[in-house]
Amino acid sequence: MSSENLEKLVYIASPSEKIAFSSKRIGVNFVPHGECTNRCVFCAPNIPAMEKVVDHEVLLKDDYTVDEMVEAALKAYEQNPDCSEIIITGTIGEPLLYFDRLLEFIPRIKSKTSLPVRLNTNGQATLILPEYSSQEVCQMLEKAGLDSVAVSLNATNEEDYNLLCKPKRPHAFDSVIDFVKASSKSKIETYASFIDYYQTHPDFPRLDKKQVREFCEMLGVPEDHIIYRPIIE
Repeated sequence: MSSENLEKLVYIASPSEKIAFSSKRIGVNFVPHGECTNRCVFCAPNIPAMEKVVDHEVLLKDDYTVDEMVEAALKAYEQNPDCSEIIITGTIGEPLLYFDRLLEFIPRIKSKTSLPVRLNTNGQATLILPEYSSQEVCQMLEKAGLDSVAVSLNATNEEDYNLLCKPKRPHAFDSVIDFVKASSKSKIETYASFIDYYQTHPDFPRLDKKQVREFCEMLGVPEDHIIYRPIIE
């Protein structure tokens, strides 16, 4: 694989209010073709704006091996030693669909760098991996060395979740809630993220931040682990 193609596997996310990062991070485009179990209303329309912010193509058009992913991430780290974290799929696609690759990639990249690794996921573990419970999935991720997980929750009830995230499978919201609860009880630092669309999209269901805080705390996620992600425009 040429170095030019490998560069498509990673991007550098610098501190920006637009993407809610406070430090420089390496993003790994882990999922080919943006494959996902959701069809979020805010996702696909956001791609061109996101690419402008990170100055990089975010929809992975080819499939790559774990070897290539590790090589690309290490090269990005060599060129950006001030990065504070590696994020698995900080853009488009659901990495739990490639669970075996996840379990291979995480320990390999951690053996080569001192950076913590964060997983961005929709959290539908029991739907994507029905052979395992959420607790078992978290145990395997923890054993692989995952440091933190950010679950794209976006709603505090099933009706709003289905409207915003348009899951392809039934009972998706219940699966996400189950995963957040399991993860928050593990050693994996757990965050819940919500699209912050208050000013720009009044047609979306309005989130009450007090209600969000109380809901997340009920799931085991403290207030300082709630992430509000702006829609990039």
